[in-house]
Amino acid sequence: MELRPQQFHQQKQSLSITGQVIQSIRLLQLGNHELEDFLREQADDNPLVTVVVGASDVQKPDSSACTLAQDRGGSPGGTPRLPSSGVAADMPGPDQYLEARVSLRDHLIAQISLIVETPVDQLIAREIVDSLDPDGYFRRDPEEMAELMGIPVSRVQTALEAVQECEPTGVAARDLPECLSLQLVERGGLTEPMRALLENLDLLGDYKIEALARICGLDAKGVMDLVRRIRELDPHPGRRFDTDPVVPALPDIYVEMADDGRLTVELNTSVMPRVLIDREYYAEVSAGIDGKADQRFMIDSMSNANWLARSIDQRARTILRVATEIVAHQNDFFRYGAGCLKPLSLKHIAAEVDLHESTVCRAVADKYMMTPRGMFELKFFFANSVSVMDGESGLSGDTVRHRLRQLIDAETPTNILSDQAIMDTLQSEGIDIARRTVAKYREMMGIPTSRKRKRLKAPLLAGARALAQAD
Repeated sequence: MELRPQQFHQQKQSLSITGQVIQSIRLLQLGNHELEDFLREQADDNPLVTVVVGASDVQKPDSSACTLAQDRGGSPGGTPRLPSSGVAADMPGPDQYLEARVSLRDHLIAQISLIVETPVDQLIAREIVDSLDPDGYFRRDPEEMAELMGIPVSRVQTALEAVQECEPTGVAARDLPECLSLQLVERGGLTEPMRALLENLDLLGDYKIEALARICGLDAKGVMDLVRRIRELDPHPGRRFDTDPVVPALPDIYVEMADDGRLTVELNTSVMPRVLIDREYYAEVSAGIDGKADQRFMIDSMSNANWLARSIDQRARTILRVATEIVAHQNDFFRYGAGCLKPLSLKHIAAEVDLHESTVCRAVADKYMMTPRGMFELKFFFANSVSVMDGESGLSGDTVRHRLRQLIDAETPTNILSDQAIMDTLQSEGIDIARRTVAKYREMMGIPTSRKRKRLKAPLLAGARALAQAD
């Protein structure tokens, strides 16, 4: 058999993903803030693109010569082109109207300069301030600090006490009991029973009210009075000086209910960035250039601008389609509340709107919906299913947790439900659930065990008995 090289033709199909397709997928996943940043980067590189956000950002010096890119675009002759931000370049942005907040460090150092006299003690106090954690606690070892600075530990302790005299009260405490004690001293509420309670906060965490009553020399009602005073204090005094700006979540979708109960779904166009294309500028420049490189640049700029316009329009349509289908599926939730949230999966929505499951996943990422029942992230409506006894349909985990919360809220001091009792009750209502699932849901909602709930409500029972005896 002779082996030799041969030439032949072969046809095969393959799928290639272009850079623009990848960018379109990325645009769908971005939230409005991130999308705006991306579009403005594109506008900086493309002389034909202008980005606007909200109707108030669009300047209209003439008639409809300047329109949205998905229509026909253009700008009137002789009119200055809009800046990429959509507003005048010398106008202040929203970030310039943010309240200037003083950091915890600056706030404390300003006070230290007034209450600490010598430069050395001020230096020690500054080191203490720089060692505070975000909650305002001093977690370092004073002896270790004294050794590193080559000073007596007593001097570190004196500086620490000076910092603890600063506002906010409770700052520079070494632990939670000390933080609460500093605040109680200022209020004149650090009594001996209260001091005993602070020394045994672990018992309070376990709701061992009777044990605390013996330690504090009070009855259960007296202990609960002390607990109420503690709840008025701030366990994190440093957090009020958090200087990280919080970007508010704005709804991408509005859901409104008409008088007849019909639900309508609309895009919140006021927060969605849009693209304007200056087609007249393109025609004017293209007619006056001869170089191939310049012509290619303008052609590529127009192509990229048109792609941006189509991608933004497609993104908005996809989000609206997905949101509309979510509302249609969760209709009962909007009408009757959290107890009627149905199980829902990405696969179900993808099948209904004829999209890939990954596309739906990107469409709901970082998107919010304002409804008559409040604002929710779109991901909230994708609830896991818990089977029911009849086998016909399932309930969402949120619905089951809502029912579990109702059962626990209805408890009385003499009738505290165990996880087993809750499971039996839910199963009697047709919900197929295991005891370990009840425990998992209870822990997710921060609800203590039945033993701790019984200890917590014991003072209420004692008070009711006292009133009954008095009558």
